[in-house]
Amino acid sequence: MSEYKDAVAKNSLPALRNISKGKLSLPEIGSKLELPDPPKFVDGYLQSIVENLRKLIISPSSLMSKQLKITTPTVVSKLKCPLDGYSRICITKEGDVWLGGHKSRKLVMVDIKGQVIRRMKMKNRTAALAVMDSGDVILSPHGDDSKSVSKLMKYGREQRVFDSSPSASFGVSVTSDQKILICTVDGRVVRINDNGTNAKEIYKGSRNYSTIHAVENANGNTYISNRTNHAVVIVSRDGLVLSTITQTRDGRKLQKPKGLVMDKMHNILCADTDADCVYIIDQNQEMRELVGPSHGIESPQWLAVDNNENLWIAQENGNVHVVKYLSA
Repeated sequence: MSEYKDAVAKNSLPALRNISKGKLSLPEIGSKLELPDPPKFVDGYLQSIVENLRKLIISPSSLMSKQLKITTPTVVSKLKCPLDGYSRICITKEGDVWLGGHKSRKLVMVDIKGQVIRRMKMKNRTAALAVMDSGDVILSPHGDDSKSVSKLMKYGREQRVFDSSPSASFGVSVTSDQKILICTVDGRVVRINDNGTNAKEIYKGSRNYSTIHAVENANGNTYISNRTNHAVVIVSRDGLVLSTITQTRDGRKLQKPKGLVMDKMHNILCADTDADCVYIIDQNQEMRELVGPSHGIESPQWLAVDNNENLWIAQENGNVHVVKYLSA
C-alpha cells in the first residue's frame, strides 16, 4: 500500500505499472479501487487513476486522518537566535530550521535546542524568510540593502529571483503550488513564479508598510496581515476581498498583526506584535488567542511550523519559543 501511495504522490506511471495488479484496498480512507489486468493499462488511463487517487490520498480529509486536535499549549523549548536583530525563521520539509536577523548578513541552521548546525553568509540583511518544497530558502532583503528577492539554493548558491522596484520587499511566503507571495513596502502583495516571472498583484494596501505578510490557505485564498487596518484580510486568487478579521470571537481587537503561517490542520496562525500573543484563525474564520504573555511571549514577529506539529515563534528580542499545541 505504501508503495502505491508513493507512486501516486510522485505521479510515477512506471511504478504504478509494476505494482498495480488486481484489487487495491485503501483501508485508511475506506475506499476500494478495481483495476483491470495490467495488459489493459494505457498511459492515459493510468494518468486518470493517478489524478483521482491523489484527490483522495492527498486531500484535506486524508491529511487530517491523524485526527489532531488543539490542546493546552505547552512551551517545549526556548532558544536564542545567535544573530543580531529581530529574528526571522523558516523550516524546511526535512525539518531544517533556518534563522536570520534583520541586522545580520548571515543565516544559521539550528536544532530544537538552538545548537548551530550550519552558517551561511548572505549578500543582504534579512527582512523575512520562506522555504520551497525543494529546500531552497527564499530571502527578502532588509531595508535599503536591495530590492531583489533572492533564493538560497539547497547547495549554497544565492540567486536573484525578483526585483520589487520601485519599492523594497518585506514579507515572503511560498504557496502549495510553489508560487512566491511577496509583500512590498509600498503596500502591494504580488504572486510570482519561483523563477520570478508572471508577477501578478493581488492586493494593494492603503499606505506604506500596510501589508506585512501573506500566506495561502488550503483553498487557495490568501491571508494578509494589514498593519494599517489592524486586520487580517482574506482575498481570492484573483484579488477579490472575501473577508476581513479585526477581532477575536470574544471581542479583543487585533493591534499589529505580522507573521502568518498555516498549520497541519489548515488553521492560520497570526503573530500580534503589540498584543504579545499569537492568535489562531480556524476554517470558520473565528480567531482566538493561542499563546501569550503567560507563556513568555514578547512581541512575536515571525512564525513557522515543523513536522512534529510544533509552532516556532521568533520574537523581537531574538528569543524563539517552540510550542506544542496539537495532539492526536
